[in-house]
Order: sequence, then C-alpha cells, then structure tokens
Amino acid sequence: MSRSASRFPISKLIARIVANSGLSRSQFIRSLGYRSVEGGLRRLDEWLETGRGDGGILDRLVRAYHVDPGDLEKALVATVVQRASEQQPAELERLRVEHEGFRQYIHVEGEFNVPSGICAFGITGGHGRWTTIPLPQALAVKPLSDQMPGLIGLMNEYLTTYKGFCPFFGKVTGFRLVRWNDSIRFSPGGEFMEYVEGPFHRARMEMRIGK
Repeated sequence: MSRSASRFPISKLIARIVANSGLSRSQFIRSLGYRSVEGGLRRLDEWLETGRGDGGILDRLVRAYHVDPGDLEKALVATVVQRASEQQPAELERLRVEHEGFRQYIHVEGEFNVPSGICAFGITGGHGRWTTIPLPQALAVKPLSDQMPGLIGLMNEYLTTYKGFCPFFGKVTGFRLVRWNDSIRFSPGGEFMEYVEGPFHRARMEMRIGK
C-alpha cells in the first residue's frame, strides 16, 4: 500500500502510478531497479511527501512503467507554480509583520569590523548597547530633512558620552541611519557620506556556554 500523497501534482501523479501497479511498496521499489529497498523508499517518500526529490526516480518511472515524460514535466511545472503561489502570501505576511516591528536607528561605525574582547562585548549587551542609537518615535516618522537636527544631536551626544570612541570598535569613523530598506552614512561630524540601497545587516554573534 502506498503512502498518501501530498497536495502537489507531482506527488499525486507518482502515488497514482504506485497504486495502479498493484504492488506493495517494497515490490514497487524493486520493480524500479533499486538494489536497496530502504534507499529507494526514502527517495519515493520524499517525492510523495514534499513534491521534490532525487530526479533519478522519475527516470526509472519512465523506463519501468512507460510514463509519458510530458506528463511528468506538466506535473513538475504545476508543482512549482503551486508552491510559489502558496509561498508568496506567507512571505508577504512575514515582511508586513517585520516592517511593522521595525524602528529606525543609528548604527555607530568604528575603526574595526570585529569587536575587541568579543566575549565581553556580547555579555555586556552587544550591538544593542554599544553601536545602536535608537530614534525616538517622534523623530523616526519625520522626513529626512526634518530629522537632521535631531540626528546630529544624537550623534554628538554619543561622541560626547564615549569621547569620540565606539566601545570595542575603536575611534568612531561614521554613523549610519538605518531605515527599512536602505541606509544613509554620515561622517562623525554629521556630513552626508553615502546612500546605500537595500537592508542593512549587522554581523550576528552567537555565544555558547559549556559543551
């Protein structure tokens, strides 16, 4: 008896071929020419459960059961289309939630890309404490031209607090206003340096204690 197929067209087509053969699962795998029944079943079940897998089993179906390659191609294309149509709404929803939770901030840039004393950096707060200047909500919603006085004030406050240095990264070399899908770099004095298209991603740190 074959396992039930997933919702994908290619899975349903393969399940129908297995069912029409009238063979048990193990017998069906042997009929495809697999020496290892266990390995063959893994490949079969991958297609049945996920709609994707090792293409070799499709070639074996064509040879052993005279399956029309055109039918396989149509089922594969339909599966790709279905998968894409299902993923797009989920991806859009993920982006919506992420966007709603995003808040602009200033990232402080130092002389070094990697923090000195990396363990101490992580334990004491990491980027969230040492290289991030949160923007007040009232400032974040303004257009850039109206933000500038407040941004420069935040930059100067940071420079004064840390005496021109970014803890763990050396002397401050610049500031970056991070927005949802782009960022703008400024000199330590607040002068425009560069517009950067695309999301800004800081290096992630992972600390494990023990084994």
